[in-house]
Amino acid sequence: MDVESKLSFFQESRDKHTAAEKGLPPARKRIEGILDSESFIEFNTFMKTTDDKGKEIISGAGTIDERPVYIVAQDAQTNNGVISEKGAQKITGILEQAGKTGSPLINIIDGSGVQIENGLQSLKFYGRLFSSYTAFSGVIPLIALVAGSSPGGLSFISGLSDFVFGIKEKSNIFLNSPQLIKEVTGEDINHEELGGFQVSTEKNGVIHFLTDSEEESYKQIRALINFLPLNNLEEPPVRGYEDDINRVSPGLVELLSDEDKGYDIRNIVKEIADENYFLEVQDKYAENLFVGFISINGYSLGVIANQPGVLSGCLDLKSSEKGSRFIRFCDAFNIPILTLVDVPGFLPTVYQEHSGIVRNGAKLLFAYAEASVPKITLILRRSYGAAGVSMGSKYLGADQVLAWPTAEIGVLNPQGLSNILSLPQEDIEKSVSPYEAAAYGLLDDVIDPQESRLRIAYALEFFKTRRQLRPGKKHGNFPV
Repeated sequence: MDVESKLSFFQESRDKHTAAEKGLPPARKRIEGILDSESFIEFNTFMKTTDDKGKEIISGAGTIDERPVYIVAQDAQTNNGVISEKGAQKITGILEQAGKTGSPLINIIDGSGVQIENGLQSLKFYGRLFSSYTAFSGVIPLIALVAGSSPGGLSFISGLSDFVFGIKEKSNIFLNSPQLIKEVTGEDINHEELGGFQVSTEKNGVIHFLTDSEEESYKQIRALINFLPLNNLEEPPVRGYEDDINRVSPGLVELLSDEDKGYDIRNIVKEIADENYFLEVQDKYAENLFVGFISINGYSLGVIANQPGVLSGCLDLKSSEKGSRFIRFCDAFNIPILTLVDVPGFLPTVYQEHSGIVRNGAKLLFAYAEASVPKITLILRRSYGAAGVSMGSKYLGADQVLAWPTAEIGVLNPQGLSNILSLPQEDIEKSVSPYEAAAYGLLDDVIDPQESRLRIAYALEFFKTRRQLRPGKKHGNFPV
């Protein structure tokens, strides 16, 4: 075949490869919606068998705001997105390449599982995929967009990913199918009730970011990437911003004017952040604990904060797990942690005790104590008992602990202390005051609330380069 013929064959093959992607939202269109314009380079374009298997997966690399990322997408238009042996090779190959080069991986999921006709080869694919995700967890950010169905073993990609994006009315994630559940237990349930977007967002927390449309999810993925380093050996990017680092927030303390009034912690996070912008994670799951990203003075911060408007801000099973996982991600990728505390205790119910609050609560304090990134804590109102200790306290290695004058810090709340100790009310109030805690070295300073942003920025500037040595060991036994 001469040169012209070879070039003609190449063009025809590439046109044929992309022709099937017209009509429904194609994999390539999704990829290009996430990445910078015209930055996508496809890998393994011609990897397929004689029956075109392998074309259900598109993989390659591109950029987000000129920073490199790897991306792989399942094409539901080709064989319903069922992953063939060649398709499996593409997925594991791109994952391993992303890990070795130190760039984030984005996996767009939309299909009907793997090709069961491959028999044991399907198990080999699952095993290699799960092993690679585990190997590169904590090395590169692993992000999934569930743009359609994610059934069976494929659902574990979501479980193994750091952050999962879902789309209303489209995303569906489940391990065992409704048909199988009915056969085994007799329960009659449909796909939406089993693993639909609402279940995966509110009940089991598999989806971290839920959007109204695909286009919105693309923007959210780009926003997330902009807070993160490319890998565990890099520092997070310094974000450009137009905001005064000395900006004060005189209205902050007004939120706490009524002692029994709930308030939205987002309003405080917003006031502290550069340009009042934050990116909340799992906003519909375990809503009594806020977690998300902000920047201060351009530096990325992971924020964990009690939400007093839900369960009075008490910690419970789900919030402890949510917080610990977020802390461990931030620690793995060198992102400092800011904790905003207003916690009356762990939720006191029989269900919580029987369901393992001791084990789940231990996850939170273990994650804080293990984290070696800079940790800054600000106590807003209440910090009582073991829950207060668990929220990034000095005991767990916080580098700087600050408090507002409105803070109360004690073994119990004032009423509880009054019921146990025969002390005048004045002495009870003194025992939980932030100045008493500061006298015992549990706080570094009591600050003016309106200067919170400046004081956090100041602390971050001093602690951002600090290093913490740990005892030599293989790993701790995290209370999973």
